[in-house]
Amino acid sequence: MMIIRHSTALLRPVALGLAVVASAALSLFASDAPVAATERAAHPATRCKDFTLTERFIRYDTNMPSDLHVPAGFQGDWFDELLDASGTRVGTAVGSMDIMYRAANGDDMEYQFEMFHFPEGTFQVASEIDRADVISGAWVSQPITGTSGVYRGWHGIWRFQLVLESGSGPDSNPSFVDSFHLCGPR
Repeated sequence: MMIIRHSTALLRPVALGLAVVASAALSLFASDAPVAATERAAHPATRCKDFTLTERFIRYDTNMPSDLHVPAGFQGDWFDELLDASGTRVGTAVGSMDIMYRAANGDDMEYQFEMFHFPEGTFQVASEIDRADVISGAWVSQPITGTSGVYRGWHGIWRFQLVLESGSGPDSNPSFVDSFHLCGPR
């Protein structure tokens, strides 16, 4: 039997590069109105779309018992529904995560892949994130890329935040607030 392990030495430069790209994109997203106006003026062939949804688990499978604090080697897959402000299902998401290693500061580093499906197209995210940011309820930002339909070739930022209802435990189904900012050709 062959055991394949992630090489953290190879992943760190990739993670640093992704962090730089995400940081630059996040700085653009943080001051959305002035940047969006400037971006549209500089690139008139570009259009942008911003929207916020609730992401709720339909199904979640793991390779070991699940808790908010999971060890390196933990893997999970999920199937979620995406709801607008009225609670109407407008899309679905499927994703996977792998706790790859514990960083020098003690935080677990997670590699996450997620594909968002809407009637008009799909987009995806794939990057490394600090699990401590996720479970603390902080906003986490990742670069996102359109892969089909009207979103093909679009790029932007996905921001999400874990929402635990008061009194909920590790066996409850948490939800997420998802905020999307995508720009693409007209």
